[in-house]
Amino acid sequence: MTTATGSELIEGYLRTRRVRHFRGHNDGEFFFLLNTFHGRLHVHLEPCGPQARTAKITVSTARYYPVAQRPRVAALAEQWNRSDPRAVATVFGSSDPRLVGVVTESRYRDGGVEFGVFVDEAIQSAIELFGRMKASTGGQERSDVGIGTGGQERSDVGIGTGGQERSDVGIETGGHLLDAG
Repeated sequence: MTTATGSELIEGYLRTRRVRHFRGHNDGEFFFLLNTFHGRLHVHLEPCGPQARTAKITVSTARYYPVAQRPRVAALAEQWNRSDPRAVATVFGSSDPRLVGVVTESRYRDGGVEFGVFVDEAIQSAIELFGRMKASTGGQERSDVGIGTGGQERSDVGIGTGGQERSDVGIETGGHLLDAG
């Protein structure tokens, strides 16, 4: 990343992907919501590192798991991390002591892959992980019901799929579907 800062890369990504996004409280911080076949994801992009020359991508789900499921969720996260994913999974405690959450994190450093491809792969990796977690926990998660949906939870919305469930979801970019895998 000799010419672009993390903020410039992020803004360029959001512009080229035509993603409706929001600015965070700090300079260069952005986030957007993504509907997938298993629920809504929160994607957070922010510059980091010396002189903000790199970028961090975190993805979390609007769903939390009962604390009784923590050992199972933690085991799934460990198994995921050992499989060398594009995004590292971490289990964290919630402000509600009865619940735990999961977040994935990826850090972009100037290297052999273009930034947009890196972000798409990190998001696709998170989609796969959260899909596996939902299947493995028997759907016992709880969600932040109704964020931006008029009180209705929508977990059946596919990205660029016309509302049909799909397990091979990519990220829609201005009329065509990216295969981010």
